[in-house]
Amino acid sequence: MDRYLVIRVLHKQNGGVSSARNYGISEAKGDYLMFIDVDDYLLPDTLKKAVDVADNNPNADFCVFGFKRIARSGSTSKSTPESKRYSKNETLKYIKNTDALLLGTPWAKLYNRCFIESGDFKFDTKRKLFEDICFNLSCLSSCNSFVTSDICVYCYEVNNQSATAKFNGETLIDDANNYMSVMRKVVSDISKSDNNPVDNLSNDIISSTQITICHNALYDIYNLYKQKRNKDVKKLSWMKRLVGFMSEIKPDWQNAFTSGFPRIFATAYQIHPRCADLLLRITFAIKR
Repeated sequence: MDRYLVIRVLHKQNGGVSSARNYGISEAKGDYLMFIDVDDYLLPDTLKKAVDVADNNPNADFCVFGFKRIARSGSTSKSTPESKRYSKNETLKYIKNTDALLLGTPWAKLYNRCFIESGDFKFDTKRKLFEDICFNLSCLSSCNSFVTSDICVYCYEVNNQSATAKFNGETLIDDANNYMSVMRKVVSDISKSDNNPVDNLSNDIISSTQITICHNALYDIYNLYKQKRNKDVKKLSWMKRLVGFMSEIKPDWQNAFTSGFPRIFATAYQIHPRCADLLLRITFAIKR
């Protein structure tokens, strides 16, 4: 067991995942930081491979790697970025083109601990949604350079019981507004640092962020009707409130979705809110 003495196990009162990550950052002693979600796992030799990439790029503030999705059915798929070094003025292009899941999570990454500590980057413990992507956006806004690697190091287990698979209501509205503010600030700060005005790329990023938020709101509506524990909630009232929120974020949200539940819901809601309400009630009555 002597070879495991280098491992320190920390215990703290439960305060949520962001609180646990912040505690880990404050107690870390090594050169790099890596985060892992409780349901996921690392592929063999991940730490060695990741550290080798970081050591070969000593000026990079963090490294981003590939990951494997494992669905509940057992099917798998990979998402691997191109191996590349990004300078400050390429950050917006990366935000626009990268896998949304990779951008929005702290895993499958190796952060330089000195960079994280000097920037005093923390996960927002007041937020239940979008806290991970806000952390990464803050890092991207402040970094001088970072690298991506096509090495696959992480296995992400798709979990339908995660926070994003539950009705969040007020939390989603508050946290989404915060996320939108953070994204606008990051885009503005990076554009200013490049001495470039907000261009089409910046506008594309803002539009993509708006669509992401609307997508989350739509599935919040879906989960509102799906979960039996919400039977006492005024569902139609909440639906109208969330749709009103989407309309504030992106007035033409109905045109952003062309297939699946978002498209069906948008079509029904455009006819009348009660049509969408009836559609969802019938859907889950049949499923049960």
